[in-house]
Parts: sequence; C-alpha cells; structure tokens
Amino acid sequence: MVSGVLMMLAVVWGADAPNPALLPPVRPVYPDYLPVFGLSIRIDPQERQVTVTEDLTWTHPGGPPVDKVVVQAHAAFMLPASEEEAMAKTLEMLRLDPRDSLGVKRPALAFQSVSVLKDGQWDEQPVRLGGATGTDLTLSLPAPVQAGGKVRARLAFTIRLDEKQGRWGLWNGVVNLMQWLPVPAVYDAERGWQPSPFLPWHQPFLNEAGHYSATIHLPAGWEIAHSGEAIEEKGAEPGWKAVRVEAMGVRDFSLAASRDYVIARTTAPVKGRNPVLVKVAALKQHGRLAEKMAALAADAVSTYSAWMGPYPWPELTNAETYFGWNGNEGGSVIMIDERVFTLPALADGFVEYLIVHETCHQWWYNAVGTDGYREPFIDEGLATALSHRLITGRRGRNNQMLTYPTGLGWLPNIPRESYRDRGWSGLVHSGFDGPVQRGMQEHGNLVKLFGTAYDKSSKVFDIIAERLGDAAFLEFLTILQREYRYRIMRAADLERELAKFTGQDWAGFFDKWWRGEGQVDWAVVSAETLTPGGPRPLARFRRQEEPTRVRVVLSRGGPTDEATSLGFRLPGQPGYPIRVPVATGLAWKGDHPPAEVSPLPDGKVQVVVELPVEPESVMVDPDLILPDPRLANNHTDIAPTFRATWLYTM
Repeated sequence: MVSGVLMMLAVVWGADAPNPALLPPVRPVYPDYLPVFGLSIRIDPQERQVTVTEDLTWTHPGGPPVDKVVVQAHAAFMLPASEEEAMAKTLEMLRLDPRDSLGVKRPALAFQSVSVLKDGQWDEQPVRLGGATGTDLTLSLPAPVQAGGKVRARLAFTIRLDEKQGRWGLWNGVVNLMQWLPVPAVYDAERGWQPSPFLPWHQPFLNEAGHYSATIHLPAGWEIAHSGEAIEEKGAEPGWKAVRVEAMGVRDFSLAASRDYVIARTTAPVKGRNPVLVKVAALKQHGRLAEKMAALAADAVSTYSAWMGPYPWPELTNAETYFGWNGNEGGSVIMIDERVFTLPALADGFVEYLIVHETCHQWWYNAVGTDGYREPFIDEGLATALSHRLITGRRGRNNQMLTYPTGLGWLPNIPRESYRDRGWSGLVHSGFDGPVQRGMQEHGNLVKLFGTAYDKSSKVFDIIAERLGDAAFLEFLTILQREYRYRIMRAADLERELAKFTGQDWAGFFDKWWRGEGQVDWAVVSAETLTPGGPRPLARFRRQEEPTRVRVVLSRGGPTDEATSLGFRLPGQPGYPIRVPVATGLAWKGDHPPAEVSPLPDGKVQVVVELPVEPESVMVDPDLILPDPRLANNHTDIAPTFRATWLYTM
C-alpha cells in the first residue's frame, strides 16, 4: 500500500518516479492434492547404474474411496519383439541407426522393494506390474482412503544405464534420464485412475504437477542439468559430490549429467518478478551454439511471459543429450539432441524454431497439464502455433529458415510455412489425413501425429486467433493459464472456456475443425482488370499506373467452410497489405478500398475492387492461416521466378 501511494504522489507532483525495486515473486497457488516426492539418487557412471529411494506422498483429490494407487513406471517398459521392426523404421525416420537404440532385452528399471506405510510401519508388498505396456505398478492399500486422505509409499529401485540413445541410458559420456521416475497416474472422480501406456515412438504423458526434493550424488567433476533449482552443492565421500535440488509444481523430474558439460547462462526479464535464470548445458565442443541457444530461450521466456503470464519457476535449463528426437520438454528442463548442436550456422533458423517450440511447452504441458496420450493436439498444436507467432514477430511472416553467407542467397531455401505444412499436406495427398482430436494409438505413427496433432492443429488455433483478434486471443490464453496452472486441461475444458470467454457456442467449430475432416481449398479461378474495352487478365508487364477496377472470382472446395480474406499486392509492396473479407454466400460492400463482394452459383465468390494502380498479384488467405492442402491455386503470381531446389528424400 505504501509503495502504491508514493508512486501516485510522484505522478501527481510530476516528479520522476524511481525505478521500482524488484518485488518478490507472487507465491504460487498449488492444488492441495499434488503428489510430493523425496528422492535420494546416486548416479554411478562407472557401474552404469542409478540407485534411487523414492518417498512418495499421494493425496486423494476427490471422489469415491480408493483401495489402490497406480504408479506409472515407464522405465520398466520392454519393447515386444513384434514391434521391433516398426520401431526400427521410426528410428530411421529420425536419422538414427536402430542399433544405437534397440537391442536391449530387459527393462532398465528394477524394483528392489515396494512398501506402503501402515500404522507407522513400512509394509512391503509384491511388485505388481501390469497394464497395456507392463508399466503400471499397483500399490494395494491397507484400508480404503477417502477424499483428502494421504498415502505414503517408498520405492527402492535401480535404473540400468545401458549403452544406448534414448530417454534413459549412458551414451558417449552423457547420462540421460527423461521421464524415468515412477510417478502416480492421474486420478479423478469421473474417470478413476488414468495411467498412460508407454509409447516408444513418441513422448505422450499425462502427469499431475508435483513437488520434488532430491539429493543427487554423482562423481566430482561431473555437471548435472535437472528440473528445478539447485539449493546446495557440497562434497560427499572422496571423489563424489552431493547436489540438493528442489522442483516445485513441475510435471516430471528429469535430468542429464556429464563430465564434459559446460554451462552457458543468461537471464530472461519477466515483468513483475525476478529475472529467470536460463541455462544451457552443452558438451565442451559446442559452447558457441550453447550461448546462442540460451539467448533464444531467454527471449522466448520473456515473450511468452508477456503473452500468457509469467514463467513460474526460477530457472529453465536446456541440456545436450543423445536423446534421439530433436528435443523434448520436461519439468523446467528441455532435452536437446546432440545432433542439433552440430548443425552448421546455415541451419540456425531450425535451431531457433526448435528452442522456442520446446520453451513454449513450459506453459502448455508443464504449467498447464494436458493429456498427451489421448489428446496430444492441445499442447503440441498450441506450442506449434505460438512458436510460429513468436518467430513471425522476430523475422517476419514466412521467413526463410536457411541463412546463407553473403552472396549465396540465390541458393534454394525453406520458407517457414512450407516447413510447417509439409507433413500435413503430404497426408492429404496420400489419403491419410484425419481428425485433429484423436489419441496416440489412432495416429499410429510419427507421420500422422506430426501432420495432424502438430501442424494441422496449430492452424486451427490460428483460426481461433484470427476470429478473436490477437489481443483477445492472448487474453484467452492468459485466462487458461490462470485457471488451469498446476492442473490438467482437457479438450472439453478448452471448448467450455472458449464459449464462456466469447459468449458464443463453439461446438460447430470444433465439430468441423477438430472432430471433423478439417480442410478447405480456396482457389483463385480468375483475376481480371476491367477496362473500357472489356476485361483482360492481370498484366505481366506494363501494368496500368492509374486507378484500376479488378474483378476476382474465387472458388471454395474441400469438406470444411471457413471465411478468409483476399489480398492485393501493388507493385513494390511486400506481402498483400490490401485486404477484402470473403466467405461463401457473403454479400458485402466496403470503402477502404472501394470493394463489393457477391455470391455466385456453385459456391463461388466474386470480388470487384478499385485500386490506385493495377495489382501485381492477388492471393486468397494471404496469411496462410487455413489448413489448405493446395496452396498453389491460392494466388496469381504472374511474375515467374526460377531457382535451384533441393531433392528431399525420406
């Protein structure tokens, strides 16, 4: 109150207000049912083993009494022989030698004991693993537990560090432990226990946020990258050290370690709180790119915080590992594959996109949880849409992703929207497109998942942003962050919140764009200049340099109808700055520019517009917002260009 009064007096008296001192972070409001973990972890690279004692407290969040707790123990997964061929093909698509990730014939995780606290004593029980993938550990309770009641369990286990790439293992001196820790499955009154089966070809998870306190022992001289914040580091027995870590309200506790790590550090300014410490743990030979990645991640943290609410943790760490996938989000930690660090400066555009995409998952997966197994399109669609939005603000719309040295800009490049659309467009033309709103098993493979849950879903979020307007869209995302932070947001929640925010029913929208086929094909049928002698096609050369009337006829094909705009580019202009709204059946008149939109038979639309000079080109959906598999018919680019291009193989 005093600070507010002083600032008001400064404004009234016309004095220069002093720079305000940084306020302490707002205390997070956690749900009272989040699980609590006490971890004792010993990482022994020489013995290729991690030894863990996990003390777990689970609180019943509400609903009928339970007589068991289901724990997801994904590191107990063993790839069935029947799936080895399909997994090998997936690894080849990721440009990995299958021999570097397959071939292990026993699970990495081995339980030594499993106990539940009963009458103040640890009651050991048999290890019972089941479920669709053999990764669900069932703990039997001595008596039913009511809503609000607590269950304490102690798990003693080891993780074998096989010489392989992937989520857990030891490869080229780097220990990787990603989504490795046994955690309680999500439980609610409506659905009961909801364990997520382990999926070897992607990383879909459904976790409650949790509070982790860990003491990690590892060899002296090794650096560790981890979820949360290091509170203390001290020496242990000769040749070892102990690091105490706290990670509050995160979806998982992941870590990586290596004797060859160097740490790049920077800070991300966030309004209303202390700056976020951003770190990149990279192998020594990759220090240059580590500094660049830290700067990219810090800028993303500041931008997303301004858009959707502050990043809620004190640190964000990126770690170089032999992960296999390009990158994957964790609880305030991101794993980046070693091959990304070896990319030449030519590919900096791809590195930028990867970093801002994975950073966005700290809002959509970590802060707000989603069901990555049954509804992967929510967090992946939002992360894809928002990362493209961020880069558009930095680099401009549809910028080129490859950065050539001076004088080599004529070489073939990759427009960012082409990179975004390539997967989904390929699915459409090969007959494998499908609804966005479906689970991992319905997708069935990486190609369908990337094409629909990432790329197509992101386009649907772009349509929502276009309908709401940029400011309202970001306000809506801020509300979701406020209402669902440290909780789980389902597709039904998202639909309900959007209806509440707008006062409109969006069921029809979601029926066609998420649950339906969700594709539209707007096309320019003809574009003519109207002259006293009659209409003629737009001129390639010697265009009219005086006021000109232009008539454009559009068609709309595909199973989904959606309004868009028609853009006009005058000579010398970038993009398509002159816009006219178009929609099937729309009759409309406007003054800026003078334009008339009229419906024609067979769902076609006619636009007649007056322009100061004859346009160079016209384009429907000029911002490339809609899921349109045939973009070549969207425009009349009458100034052909020729260039070399790469021949891509899959």
